[in-house]
Amino acid sequence: MTLYAKAAGDWTKRLHAQATNIAAFELGEDIYEREAFLKLEKEGQVDAAEHPGKRVAVVLDGPYGGLKIDVGEYGRVLCLAGGSGITFALGVVEAAICARSTGVVHTVDVVWAVREACESVRLRV
Repeated sequence: MTLYAKAAGDWTKRLHAQATNIAAFELGEDIYEREAFLKLEKEGQVDAAEHPGKRVAVVLDGPYGGLKIDVGEYGRVLCLAGGSGITFALGVVEAAICARSTGVVHTVDVVWAVREACESVRLRV
């Protein structure tokens, strides 16, 4: 997953500092791949979106008390749910599908993490 975030507050400024810290490589990162990218970027030969990135561990949590955004304003919606959290995610998916009539929402993806997978489910609407 690629996260784009504006460095605006304390948390996002720390996240930006960690992501741009060239000296601090995580286990498994390819330092040569990253150095080669930075060289090509300075020369204007690659786009920043092609950056090999930096691996970080994340914890996703919430929302609690309801969704505070209108999913109909976005072209692509990604819902992540764990276990029984799928009940909330399905409501968000339904809202996004209903918003498709506006022409803004094109893709709705759902990732549902469960303890044991009995079969794969892929739904196309």
